[in-house]
Amino acid sequence: MGLFERGMRSLPAFEQLCADIRAERTPVSLTGLGHIHKVLFVHTLCGALSRRAVMLVADEAEAMKVVDDLTALGAGALAAAGGIRLAGIRADAAGGAGQNARRGV
Repeated sequence: MGLFERGMRSLPAFEQLCADIRAERTPVSLTGLGHIHKVLFVHTLCGALSRRAVMLVADEAEAMKVVDDLTALGAGALAAAGGIRLAGIRADAAGGAGQNARRGV
């Protein structure tokens, strides 16, 4: 467990959030976090709860960045345990078709 994860798990607010999710008081929304903090938060939350998460982002470019960051954090191990599922992204008619074609999505 990394420094961020240890710090988050020691916060009463984080433990309350985990309790709320376990009690199915969802959905949960976070605002005001920078990109990497969102990724670290979701990674820590999924690890603490042994659950999957849905993370909505503004566009395909941000989604690609999230996938790359989660992969770098070792989300592959969590995905194997059912914690995080990295799904393909489909572009709308407005753009992203080139990236999707390159990725085989």
